[in-house]
Amino acid sequence: MEMIQASVMRLQGVDMPKVVFKTDIERDAKNHYDAANSDLHWGSDFTKALRSDVLKRLRGKKWTDVRKETVEMLKRGYSKDIGKFKKKLNQIKKSWRKIEKEYFEKLAKLTKHKIYKKTRAVFNCVFP
Repeated sequence: MEMIQASVMRLQGVDMPKVVFKTDIERDAKNHYDAANSDLHWGSDFTKALRSDVLKRLRGKKWTDVRKETVEMLKRGYSKDIGKFKKKLNQIKKSWRKIEKEYFEKLAKLTKHKIYKKTRAVFNCVFP
């Protein structure tokens, strides 16, 4: 699992949080499983994003029965596409850093609450 941790910024005497980008293959595997087995599609049919062989392997099965196989399948995919994945992740981080300070300032102003938590985890997903 990759984790990029940045230090907390000081802004007008208030610690502003930083977003920590993480990769969690178990969460990714569960996302694939949930997409294959969910009736709730939030306005989209996520089963169409899955390859037919993956959908067939996951649909109607118990998570405990397919977890290990799904994680292994994703590990093979991560290995094959790791260069593209890391490049895209770095682009996302760079873009986020440009707006991060302003985002948390606006969020605090909008909610009229200080943002106390120093870090926020964002899990990157390779779901199709």
